[in-house]
Amino acid sequence: KITLLTLGIWIILTLLYILNFVVDVSEKIYSKIMEKTALYSFKPKSNYRIVVYRSKQEFLKKTGQPEWSGGLNTGREIFSFEQSDLATVLAHEISHLIFSEFLGGRVRNLRFLNEGLAMNVEADFDSGNSPAGRKSEWRETLSDSTVFSLQKIITFNPFQATQAEVDLWYKTAASMTDFLLDKGGTLNFSLFVKGLKPGLSINQALAAAYPGKFNNLESWYSAWKSENGF
Repeated sequence: KITLLTLGIWIILTLLYILNFVVDVSEKIYSKIMEKTALYSFKPKSNYRIVVYRSKQEFLKKTGQPEWSGGLNTGREIFSFEQSDLATVLAHEISHLIFSEFLGGRVRNLRFLNEGLAMNVEADFDSGNSPAGRKSEWRETLSDSTVFSLQKIITFNPFQATQAEVDLWYKTAASMTDFLLDKGGTLNFSLFVKGLKPGLSINQALAAAYPGKFNNLESWYSAWKSENGF
């Protein structure tokens, strides 16, 4: 028998669990982002707000997001819902908030890099898979598909594409960013992102951060394809 009192206690305990979970995992996510990007000097101007709805239906209704969305951010807020993948969603969206706040208006023209970094951060918080397993899935999907052209990767709009195209683009962005992190490590990636902040073009920032490796986007893209056999 469920009484109102019992139900009330259950609701309170559930809310406290979600609150403690969000606080704990958010701190771990922030530390992981700093570890991957070496942007240790970055500090948010103010706290980010996280809203977790009770169901996906409520989330979709309140936010107007497409069916495939597990969460979104609006600049300083994150919206999601109770789900088994909540940690990975928060990792993805917190990465967006930090990357966007660090780069400011520049981030609008770097959507694929923004998403690629977020996908790499969330891979570390996937309870059902390892980062290596995630990366293997990216390679497998891309190996079985026609890889997007560099121009399409840069200009792709996930809100004007099929779910299959969205999935392929996200994995492309993730794999390219992972390749960049792997070839230069966190220090070079940090120099790359810091170069973008004051206004260097992406080609200039790549050449400065990865001397002798990547002179521009095309060389990064070509090296990534060659390395993976795409």
